[in-house]
Amino acid sequence: MTTKWVPTPEILEKIAELAEQRVNEVDIAAACGIKPSTWWAKKREFPEIKEAIENAKRSKMDFAKSKLWKIIEDETNKNHFQALCFYIKNYDDEIVNKAVPDAPQTPQLPTGFTWRIVNAEDVAKAKGDQE
Repeated sequence: MTTKWVPTPEILEKIAELAEQRVNEVDIAAACGIKPSTWWAKKREFPEIKEAIENAKRSKMDFAKSKLWKIIEDETNKNHFQALCFYIKNYDDEIVNKAVPDAPQTPQLPTGFTWRIVNAEDVAKAKGDQE
C-alpha cells in the first residue's frame, strides 16, 4: 500500500527554495519525489504549493527590483539612465500594461498608384517641365 503524498512544511520550504533558484517545475517535482503528471494534480489539490512558488518568485523579483533601484539612485553609475528606463517600463504601475491613448494611426497610402524612388535629378527635371 502506498502512502498519499502530502506537502509537509519541509517539502513546501524545499519547493520555495528551488523556485527561488528558478528551477523548472518538472525538476521541482523530481526533487519532491513525485512524477510531473502527479505534480500538476497535487498543485491543483494543494494551493499552498502554488503559493510557495509564487511567493518565492515574488521574493526574488523584489530582491532584483531593490538592486535595480540602488543603481537608479546612484547617479554616478554609468547605467543609471538605462536602469531607470527599464524600471519605469517594466515596474511602474501607471505605465505597465497601459495602452497609449489616441495613438496616431499609420497613414494609409492611396491605392492605384505605382510608387518609385526618385533622385534629385528626376525631381529637378519634373519641376522644369512644369514651369
